Amino acid sequence: MQGLYEDFYKRMHHQLGGEASSLIACLQGPSPVSIRIHPEKDNGLFRDATKVSWCSQGRYLKDRPVFTLDPLFHAGCYYVQEAGSMLIESILRNVIDELKTSNVLDLCAAPGGKTTHLISLLSKDCNIICNEIIPGRNKILRHNLAKWGYSNSIVTQNEAKDIATSTVLFDLIVVDAPCSGEGLFRKDPEAIREWSPEQVDVCAVRQTNILEDIIPALKPGGYLLYSTCTYEPSENDQQIERLLLHHPFINITPPAPEGIVATTHGW
Repeated sequence: MQGLYEDFYKRMHHQLGGEASSLIACLQGPSPVSIRIHPEKDNGLFRDATKVSWCSQGRYLKDRPVFTLDPLFHAGCYYVQEAGSMLIESILRNVIDELKTSNVLDLCAAPGGKTTHLISLLSKDCNIICNEIIPGRNKILRHNLAKWGYSNSIVTQNEAKDIATSTVLFDLIVVDAPCSGEGLFRKDPEAIREWSPEQVDVCAVRQTNILEDIIPALKPGGYLLYSTCTYEPSENDQQIERLLLHHPFINITPPAPEGIVATTHGW
């Protein structure tokens, strides 16, 4: 990994010191295969697979099967998802009871991993708005939600600022923000080609704008859950620092599960 990666290496060494070489070695290897089982379509699926410790229905697979040839995959019996994206369960565990009849917004919802997880975790009396502004990704989101098979979700295709002016207030807003995508390097060559320090800066500005646009839609006393798939502080902790500085938020990030590293304002 040379050329394009030089700036990335420097940034990782600045952040992680001696641990950077371990991270880079991982990024050059295969990505672990993990799935999340539908809680109502379990039927003994993947019974012998290793459990993801922070997700009750998460499993690691030893090998990557051809999912598109599996009828159970097309029936929505499980969702193929990175284990790190399943952390939403540990984050929300202590507030689930408060959200039994809530309005919930997944703002950047495609392709549907966190959305289907939210739907599985929350009461069926919740109203879950799943929003995706990009038409092609919105189509994939609708397809995955149809397979998951719950009736309490609505798919929209709006800018954050338009949702915020709709007068609908949400008890929980999940912002899995568009980012520089460093967490995708192992499995997506396109993420590698698109990465640059300049792109990191562009993404940080976009994330700030998205957060500012959607905050008016959050009910007083509600919860905002922010996530990315990048290691960049400007796209993670610094976004939370800005929210805490300029808005009356309280950071209530729970203790990190075993194997997950806590940062100043998150995991």
